[in-house]
Amino acid sequence: MERNLTGKTILIVQGSLLAGPELKEAFGRSGAPVYLTTNVINAFSLLRRTRFDGAVVDRGLHNAAFDLCSELQDLGIPYICSAAPHRLQKPSARKQDADHAVWRLADLISSGPVFRPAASDWTGAQGNASACAMRDALDHSAPRV
Repeated sequence: MERNLTGKTILIVQGSLLAGPELKEAFGRSGAPVYLTTNVINAFSLLRRTRFDGAVVDRGLHNAAFDLCSELQDLGIPYICSAAPHRLQKPSARKQDADHAVWRLADLISSGPVFRPAASDWTGAQGNASACAMRDALDHSAPRV
């Protein structure tokens, strides 16, 4: 299920849920250089210094990721919010979920620019919807294989 992401630079923002090392390894196998950070402040710093082709944001960051996901949208960087691979899973499940995350993000990157409504377009009737929930609503990736 690996995809070729050679030359595509990926940002992984790990919170309390994601198994970052497994994601980093999976994206590395696909040929992508990976920057792994464990907090949103460092992620913003990396975004100022590096051009990323895609990002994975830990769903466990909750509202702390809202501004980050909005910034990714503004920069036109495809991203997914994910809780898998989860740190408490068995190693084989973490590897499978990491490979699936590579597939999902590679699919977004290869599909080119997509319409992403501004965060303000989502807050009216939904209250304070998280940016990750907004992204997931737009993610039409295929189910796991």
